[in-house]
Amino acid sequence: MLISKPEIECLKLLVFLSWLLSLNLILCSIPHHFATKNHQSKEVEREKSKMGRGKIEIKRIENSSNRQVTYSKRRNGIMKKAKEITVLCDAKVSLIIFASSGKMHEYCSPSTKLIDILDQYQKTSGKKLWDAKHE
Repeated sequence: MLISKPEIECLKLLVFLSWLLSLNLILCSIPHHFATKNHQSKEVEREKSKMGRGKIEIKRIENSSNRQVTYSKRRNGIMKKAKEITVLCDAKVSLIIFASSGKMHEYCSPSTKLIDILDQYQKTSGKKLWDAKHE
């Protein structure tokens, strides 16, 4: 049995229309689900925004053990940021931190010398960091 071109086109159209009809039935049941889910996610976002990190007052921490813990965490954080900006942006970074105990922590970009960064700072800023007598 041979089917003519118009009949084939008609069959294709019927298949397409039945597919659209089934799709429409599926889509009719979906909006309520998405509306509910979307509404719930907005509520959750509002709750999360309330539960975010609170702002702290920037003042000296009186408790010495709390101060030491905070120093250690923030030192590690700023060191990590220095390393990240070096890698991500190909920046020359030098960081020197002295703890209240006098202990020094430092970071300098790989293949960069601290003295070179200090010389570049001195030339760029016009500020004299040291005299020849200190060298």
